[in-house]
Amino acid sequence: MLILEKEVKEFIEYSEDLGLDVIPLQQNFGHAEYILMHERYAYLRADARQLSQVDPTRLDAARDLFEELFDDMFSTHNSQYVHIGGDETRLLDCANCQIAWGDLGEEAGKSKIYVDYMKMIAEIVTERGKTPLIWADMILKHPDAIKDMPKNVIYIDWNYGWDFDRFGSDPRDLIKQYGLEFWGAPSIRSGPDDYHSNSWEKHLKNMADFIPEAKKRVIPAWC
Repeated sequence: MLILEKEVKEFIEYSEDLGLDVIPLQQNFGHAEYILMHERYAYLRADARQLSQVDPTRLDAARDLFEELFDDMFSTHNSQYVHIGGDETRLLDCANCQIAWGDLGEEAGKSKIYVDYMKMIAEIVTERGKTPLIWADMILKHPDAIKDMPKNVIYIDWNYGWDFDRFGSDPRDLIKQYGLEFWGAPSIRSGPDDYHSNSWEKHLKNMADFIPEAKKRVIPAWC
């Protein structure tokens, strides 16, 4: 066993002894620089110059890669849940994306290619007996195809102290319309002080305002 694997398992075991569930996160769409920076994965880049996002039209190629990465992750993690990311995918208008839109138009097209990709990722983890968690920002921004997402997906509504409809849709409306499960994720560390956390009044107000609202409709999570 690699030392890193041993350390991860020891950390998870210690956390579980404290009654904590360690939920792993695997970025696989946006925030994928850690993969796309390598030339061997250039074929997955949505843009040749911006290495932040996987091309959502390369479904088969992406599935092959992330099945391998998720299997490696699950060899060290015990949680029933796995976070599949999906936030801040800002290149849904890439060249291949626009071709994939067809006659749908920009907004419906972005919604469809986003949902098609994240549906594929959700199916990978569901097939392995896990429950997928997904950041809610992009679904709230492009909700047209949300009805096509797997029903077991749990949406994590992250909030840094802003209005509930910051990303476009109000989660409460989508819960009512589609019967979705949302978890609330208020933050005690966020911009503009990501590294030094000086704005305690802002962050504590975020916790005080968001948690009571989240309790009405979701199970609070923490970030």
